[in-house]
Amino acid sequence: MSSNSFLLKSIQSFTSILALIFVIGTLLTIFDGWSTSSVHAISAHDSGFDHGCDDAKISNSDNRYINQPEKGPSFHTKAFMNGYDDGFDACLSHGDGRDNRDTENINNNNDNFNKGIEQLVSRSTDFPHDDKNVLDIEFAKATKDSVDYYHVKGLIKNIGSHTLEYVKVTAHFYDKNNSPIGITTCCYAEPSDIEPGHTSSFDSFVAEGDMDGTPKYFRLSFDWNG
Repeated sequence: MSSNSFLLKSIQSFTSILALIFVIGTLLTIFDGWSTSSVHAISAHDSGFDHGCDDAKISNSDNRYINQPEKGPSFHTKAFMNGYDDGFDACLSHGDGRDNRDTENINNNNDNFNKGIEQLVSRSTDFPHDDKNVLDIEFAKATKDSVDYYHVKGLIKNIGSHTLEYVKVTAHFYDKNNSPIGITTCCYAEPSDIEPGHTSSFDSFVAEGDMDGTPKYFRLSFDWNG
C-alpha cells in the first residue's frame, strides 16, 4: 500500500470519527434539552392554579383570563380546570395563595369535609321565574375555614340577554340522608350586577353553629332583580 493511499484512508477514518462524534454530541444536546424542559415544565394543574389565582384578584370579570376568547373551561383539560378552581379559591380567600398549589385543599385541617361534600344539581325553582337558562354555574366548591364557617365559592355567568341586578347566591346544605340542615343567609355575587355574557364570583357562607349537622351535600339557589 502506498503512503498516499494509507494517508487518504487515515483521513477518511478520522473524518468519519469526527462526524460520529458530532452526531452523538448533537443527539446528547437535544436529549438534554428535552430532559431540562420536562423537569421545568409546569403541570396543567399548576398552570390552571396560577391563572385562577390571577383571576381571583381581578375585580372586572371581563379582564379575567377565563373570559377571554377561546380560554373558557371548554378549551382546557380537567386537570387545568381543577387547578384553576383551587387557585381561584385559594387567592380569593387568602390573597396570593400560590404556596398552596401543591396541596389538594387549602384547609388541611378540614380535608375530610372538603373531599366529601358534593354538589346537587340546582332545580328550575332555584331561579327567579323558574328560568334556568339565564344563569350558568361555571364551577362551585365547598370548604370549611379555620374559624368554622362553611363556604361555597365559585363563578357564575349570565347567559341571558339582559343584565341581572343584585344577584344573590344562597347555599342549601344537607346531611348524608339528604335532610336539610342549614342555609346561608348571605351573600351577593361580586360584582352583584352581571351583564349578558359576563361572569361574577361568589362566596356564600354560614357558621358551623348555625348548622344542624355535618353537611354532605349542597345546592345553590339564586335571586336577582331585572
